[in-house]
This record gives sequence, structure tokens and C-alpha cells, in this order.
Amino acid sequence: MTEKNETHYTYTAPVLILLTTVWLLIRSDVAEAAALDALKMCATVIIPSLFPYMVISSMIVSTGAADRIGSRLSGLTGAVFRLPGCTGGAVILGALCGFPVGAKTACELYERSNIRRRECERLIAIANNTGPSFVIEVVGAHFWGSRGMGLTIYIAQILSALLIGWISSGKEALTTITQHDQSQNCDMLQCLSQSITHSARSVISVCGFIVFFAVITTLIGQLLSGGHLSFVVPIAAAVLEFSTGASSAADLGGTPGAFLTGFAVGWSGISVFAQCKVFTVKHGISLRFAAICKAIQGLMTGLAASVYYALWFTPSATVSTVIPPSDPSFIVMAGEFLFLAVAAMEIPRRST
Repeated sequence: MTEKNETHYTYTAPVLILLTTVWLLIRSDVAEAAALDALKMCATVIIPSLFPYMVISSMIVSTGAADRIGSRLSGLTGAVFRLPGCTGGAVILGALCGFPVGAKTACELYERSNIRRRECERLIAIANNTGPSFVIEVVGAHFWGSRGMGLTIYIAQILSALLIGWISSGKEALTTITQHDQSQNCDMLQCLSQSITHSARSVISVCGFIVFFAVITTLIGQLLSGGHLSFVVPIAAAVLEFSTGASSAADLGGTPGAFLTGFAVGWSGISVFAQCKVFTVKHGISLRFAAICKAIQGLMTGLAASVYYALWFTPSATVSTVIPPSDPSFIVMAGEFLFLAVAAMEIPRRST
């Protein structure tokens, strides 16, 4: 990088921050309303649907249950993804519990030396997905008035993640790391206390990112609305934050709106990558590979949503882009409960 380019880069960030600050001051009423709406979403959707599963995911790893679950999935994860068996639990947790549980679980496996750095980076790309409750009930039923749309997007998201994980494995060598039995000195009360404490900090960080990006996205919308660049708003929202992006895309409607909705869910948004950075930064784990995979996943999920909209979409409920209180369907709740019950049975008892 030349000296001129370095100077340009050095001044770009401060100028953007200054302009954003001025715009926040000018439109403080809009920023406050957006922050309040985002906080309501955190209180009614994010925390109830995310925090318990973050605690459980930490317990599954710290008690050694992930190793036991993984031993039953080692053949599948090894043959399909070229990853150790213990990663199977992370893939399932990421598919059921939503962002950023998959990334958090992957980093915990790396921290305990269960997987290597490269494997952790690949696992984050596969396991970090939106949970079924949000996609089916919020994106599908409330944004589009169709649970079929939500179910299509969720299935497409998971299948594309698995497909990308399989293709990207290529000729990766399947490494074997000596596993240490964590159950011999497992203090359940200590594990529970640490899991709750760490998960509480993590969920607060997640909510902070959601609120900030919701404000920024709303300000971008205010800046571009009403002009010939208004179509940029749902695109920018989908790139920045997936829940706001899905809402804006549903408001756009039509095939373009369906594609952007699927893309927002599959891509996950810069906000989610920032959330994942909370867990990866202390280990020096790169999110570059995950970003490439998620971009491809977003395109594939968006394509599936477009096809569903063109061929089968029929709204069957009142459409609303206002994010409702968490109200997961019985099937989703039953699936999550079943996995957590299996995980609980795998948690070893402390030796006397």
C-alpha cells in the first residue's frame, strides 16, 4: 500500500464517524425511536430465544457432552465435512438455536483444544445460522404472512450451509486430536455458574450490536427514502443486519423482496459477523472464510425464496413488518426440546 493510499485510509474512518455523529445529532428523534424498537425486539425475541440456548451450549461443551454427542456423529462429520466428531453438536446447536450460538460453540471447542484453528474457521462457516423460530414465525408468518415462505428459507439456509461445508472440505486432512475426559473433574455447579455468566455477557453484546445496526440502518433509510435511491435501503439493510434486512425486504415485496429476504437470512449481516468477533478475536480466528461461505449461502437461500415466491407463495395471514414477541411454533419447540433432552442425557455425572 502506497503512502497516499495509507493517508486516504487513515482519514476515511474518522470522517465517516464524524459524519455519522452529526447525522445522529440532527436526527436524534429517529435514532432514539429505532433504538427503542431494537431494544423491544431484544427483550421480546432475542433474549428469550437465545440466552437459554447459549447457556446450554456452554454446558454441553464444558461438561464433555459435546464429545459424547460427537462420538455418535463422528462418521458423518468426518466423511461429509472432514471435521472431528465433536463438531456435530455445534452444527446441530447452530441450526436450532440461532446466531451466534454456532460460532460461540465452535470457539469453545477450539479453546478446549478439541479442534484446530482451520477447523474452527470452517465450523463457524457451517454452524452459524438463523434459528427456526425466528425464520418460520417472524420472517415467514409475520413479515410475509406465510409460514411456508419461512420454512422454505430456513430449510434452504441449512441445506446450503451443509452443501457449502461439504464442497469446501475438498481434500482437507481429517485430523485427530487426543480428547481428554472432561467428566472426571466436572463440577456441575461451577460449569452452570460460568455458563450463565459468560452467556449473559455474550447476549448483552449481541443486543448491543443489534441496537447499533438497527439505528444505522434506519438512518440510512431516512437519508435515502423518497428519492431515486430508495431501492438501496432494503439492500443496505440486508447487508448490515439480517432482521432489519428481512423486514425491509418483505416491505419491498415481490420476487426482489423474496430474494433479498432469503439473502438477508443466509448472509446473516455484518452485525452477526461483529457479534462473532466477540468470540473469535481473543483466539485470533479469522472470519474471512465464513464471510465468503455466508455470501454464497445468502445467494442460494435468496434463490430458493424467489422460486418459492414465484411458484407456490400464497399469503395466509396478516402481513406485518413489526417484529412480534417470540412465539415459536409447537414443532420448532418440540425439535429444540428433543435435542436439549438428548444433550442433557449425555452430560456425565460427576465422579465421586
